[in-house]
Amino acid sequence: MVQLTIKYGPCAVSAYGFCSYALLKATLNRLEDTQRFSTLGLKLFESYKIKEWLPRVYLVAYGMLSYYIRPVRCIEEPLANVFQVGLETGDVEFAMAGANTIITYNFVVGKPLEEQEKLFAPLLKVMTEYKQDHVLALTYPAAQAILNLLGRSEDPCILTGEIIDQEKFMESVDSSSNKAAALQLSIWRMTTAYIMNDYELASEMAEKSRPSQSNRGRRGAHWFMQCFYDGLSSLAY
Repeated sequence: MVQLTIKYGPCAVSAYGFCSYALLKATLNRLEDTQRFSTLGLKLFESYKIKEWLPRVYLVAYGMLSYYIRPVRCIEEPLANVFQVGLETGDVEFAMAGANTIITYNFVVGKPLEEQEKLFAPLLKVMTEYKQDHVLALTYPAAQAILNLLGRSEDPCILTGEIIDQEKFMESVDSSSNKAAALQLSIWRMTTAYIMNDYELASEMAEKSRPSQSNRGRRGAHWFMQCFYDGLSSLAY
């Protein structure tokens, strides 16, 4: 799409193309190029303002790339737009991906846990109504971890409670070869273990989550959570 835009001129789809190209640059750790092409993609989107492309452009530019190049607190409103506009325009896939990103974002910026629960509950309901099983599997570990930290589980370091049963969830993702969901489970187990001072478990989960982190996967809040709590666990254990 970038090559076609250069050859024939820009169109509405070009915005998504340049943001996706910026994502490629981010995986190569070329952050100046990441910022340049992400900004160009957003400017192209603003020039055309085709509503149907907002979820895709914003999810990449804000949900995946802002952690590299912008203050994290500037992305809350764009993420909310990804979810709302995605539902309005029928782009359910990106709307649900936006909802998943919102839940992780709320944790990363340190919103009160009670507020996070109030925010994720309706998002999970919408995911269920639209039968978005894949994104639900990615989101359940985060939601259960938040409830654990609120004291709503027998053992805060085991993600078993109102939303998932850790053992059954692990069996499910293993049988379906859902590596992304398995990675999310490891990251959130590491996070809760570190917060609850179980540094041995946190270190174990940190090590387990590392092999799944390819260059392609190094985007979005979950990657930065993995790096942050992996580092803290390494220092503590």
